[in-house]
Amino acid sequence: MRTNTKKTLLNSFIHLVFWAGVCYFFTYFSFLRPSTIMAALYKEFVSVLFIIAMVYLNYFYLIPQFFQTGKRKQYWLFALFSIAIAGTGEFVLVLPEVHKCLNSIPLELFSTVLRTFLFLIILRDIGFFLFFFLIKVYHDLIIKYTHEKQMISAATHAIFISLKNGAMKEVKITEIAYISQEKNYSYFYLIDGLRYPQYGSLSETEQLFPENTCLRINKSNLVIISNIVSYNKTSLQINLKEKGLPVTLKISEKYRGTVFSTLNKHKEQLLQNKSNPNAKNNNSGVKRWSNRKNDTPKKEEKYVVNLQDIALENHVASPITENSSQQISVLEAVELHKTSKTIFNFIKDYNNDVTNKKRCRVPTIAEGVNLAQRTVETHILILKEHHLIEYRGAPRNGGYYVVEKQEATD
Repeated sequence: MRTNTKKTLLNSFIHLVFWAGVCYFFTYFSFLRPSTIMAALYKEFVSVLFIIAMVYLNYFYLIPQFFQTGKRKQYWLFALFSIAIAGTGEFVLVLPEVHKCLNSIPLELFSTVLRTFLFLIILRDIGFFLFFFLIKVYHDLIIKYTHEKQMISAATHAIFISLKNGAMKEVKITEIAYISQEKNYSYFYLIDGLRYPQYGSLSETEQLFPENTCLRINKSNLVIISNIVSYNKTSLQINLKEKGLPVTLKISEKYRGTVFSTLNKHKEQLLQNKSNPNAKNNNSGVKRWSNRKNDTPKKEEKYVVNLQDIALENHVASPITENSSQQISVLEAVELHKTSKTIFNFIKDYNNDVTNKKRCRVPTIAEGVNLAQRTVETHILILKEHHLIEYRGAPRNGGYYVVEKQEATD
């Protein structure tokens, strides 16, 4: 709540500074600066109010209610109408001062100059409109992309990390020890000693994790709660398999209250793990560390889900035998995001349609499900990870297909 309040205040301050700069520019450098208008300087500020009303009407109402809901024609109609109203209002406001300034101009040029002034005012308003329109659309795309990543992380309990070669790597949240920020990069430190740099601030990275999985302990470090070994008033320790020794990270005074209140919520889980060694570890709890070999989890049985001719191994809690009458949908057995299911169904239907001559590739899928190609690539990685789809053919002319039924191996 405190972070959201600070962000709101910062955004409000930035907007106030921006419009103060606009008022200053209009006062001393505007093309509507005939010498006689200086006597009615307040009109410049009123003209800025016309622009502000037009901009924020578009920003907070027209875009969310029309543009983002698919009513594009209605949106552009209302947008052009608001620009025309704002421009006309500004022109009528300064028209008496413009008349005084143009007394010495011949009558045959008077109407031409007036039309030029009106055109410049509307052109100026269009510039403000487009500027804030692009900001709004970009901001909403970032929010949508972040939300999709959050949903994917919550469904798969994993984070997708970009590698230097452009590929994406799926990393389980429990495999991450902590994240550290250095300049414009967030470095992911895994418990096996590997490190992956990702462009972006620590605050942006924190938004990608599901709730109750990570904890901000200072300005530069974000830790995974399930990998905390111990903690005290000033620091906590995280175990790294490669070094065999815990890494100590400081808890800053600013975050101390939040850190302790969060860790106290997981004390019960820690005590439960100690009293019941066979209990499964909760991802949101404090992990119980042990060097005993008997603590390693057993591998699940392999089996096949017999539906839609798709093989699925190592996923459902109870195995399904060949003679069982229970039929479970693959998309229900796997905890997939709704978008992943949509892409899966599109690939299946597309390849079943014999009239489709093109291969089912990322651009075709993105166009078919109305998503960005980068989003489609992320969900394709998830589907391939669960062996639901596969890529067949050469890199340039191949395509994605649903995995055919296979026999389970012992």
